[in-house]
Amino acid sequence: MTETPTSTPLRVLVVDDTALYRKIVCDVLASIPNVVVVGAVANGRVALSRLKNDSIDFMILDLEMPDLDGLGTLKEARVLYPELGVVMLSACTRLAADMTVRALELGALDFLAKGTRESAEENRAELLRQLSVVIRSFVTQRSMRQLRSRM
Repeated sequence: MTETPTSTPLRVLVVDDTALYRKIVCDVLASIPNVVVVGAVANGRVALSRLKNDSIDFMILDLEMPDLDGLGTLKEARVLYPELGVVMLSACTRLAADMTVRALELGALDFLAKGTRESAEENRAELLRQLSVVIRSFVTQRSMRQLRSRM
């Protein structure tokens, strides 16, 4: 796995109403160099509270959750934290094209499908591959913005 191009760890919050999937995503993120999971919460309201109180760079956000869903959370987070990187994650990605487009319009970096492979191990490997690519890209873009702001 290629390391991210910065020495400062990327601080990630995982938001998913399913405890098992929060654990899977956290485990996958823990295997990506220079990524630190700073929390895992079950809904958007708690996520927004964590964003307010913690230093978070990146959020993995489930689409369907009780209380405040992923699109509502993304919309609020974009206004309050425009530099936050967000990847949407959902079991219904392929069926909900309109939600995918809306999430991207609201500023999500990508929209990944949960569990589309035949085995748990294949799903984990695919999630790791996809998240690694998006995180690497986000960190590179953030580093470039920081360099430009110093000029």
